[in-house]
Amino acid sequence: MSGAGKFGVVVLVLVGLFVAFLVIGNMSYQSSGGSITTEQLCSQSAEAAHYIAAMSASPGDVVRVTDQAIADRKYPELGDKVVASIGGVVATSMGTRTPDQISAGVRSTCERNAQ
Repeated sequence: MSGAGKFGVVVLVLVGLFVAFLVIGNMSYQSSGGSITTEQLCSQSAEAAHYIAAMSASPGDVVRVTDQAIADRKYPELGDKVVASIGGVVATSMGTRTPDQISAGVRSTCERNAQ
């Protein structure tokens, strides 16, 4: 297969994965530990919820709240693909996020949902 052909296949696979992530687990928090609804997530402390997600994250996992704001990428700290989690700092496809940064994003989502 030529270089251009391989690139096309990679692009198609990535687009397919992105669409699948938008569809799977609507309004749920995704991590390698399973998923919980945003309502369940918001009933916990944001810090605890993030800690569980970050500590269980493996390369390639997606840690996200799949509401429309996240789908629209307005809150990328909750929609990033996890590349690695070392010492509680989560490296993602959008850059490195600390637990505090992601917890703040979880908190803002919970506050919006409560209104």
